[in-house]
Amino acid sequence: MKDSRNNNWKQLILEARNSNADFEKLVVNLEVTFYAIARSLASDSLVDDLVQLAIIQVWQKLGKVDLNRNNAIRQFFITVGTNAMRTHLRRSDPLKDVNRVSLNHITTKSTRNVVFTGLLSEYVEFIRANSTFVGSHKQLAKEYGVSEWVMRNKFNIAASEFLKEINYV
Repeated sequence: MKDSRNNNWKQLILEARNSNADFEKLVVNLEVTFYAIARSLASDSLVDDLVQLAIIQVWQKLGKVDLNRNNAIRQFFITVGTNAMRTHLRRSDPLKDVNRVSLNHITTKSTRNVVFTGLLSEYVEFIRANSTFVGSHKQLAKEYGVSEWVMRNKFNIAASEFLKEINYV
């Protein structure tokens, strides 16, 4: 069974190298996987664009796939597409211009008097409005148009920098 699937991939690649119509067959076989990966990396508004980027990269790398590596053909294309998505998200990070933690915050002997700025201030506002931290990553990710995972990562970085700045760690 596995050999026949690999032979199908070989055939798809050989055909796709010769015509655009046959490339569509290859895309159909990868598209579902690319959509799942894109949804895990970004907000819904970016998914279609990420899938398109992945497909473009597959087109560009079509001639570079090693047809002798039977069990790795599909994985090669998935890796190429996933890397294209991640590179795009890393380069176009909408949070890169948000001051993670302003070093101009004011501290006294009590951390209750700390003025939060940048990304942390948005978390503080969420907590004040909702009386909980639960759901904050999801809500702020939606507002910034990034995945919840990206927002969690940005929060962790901002919180770490903040704690270092106030000499808490």
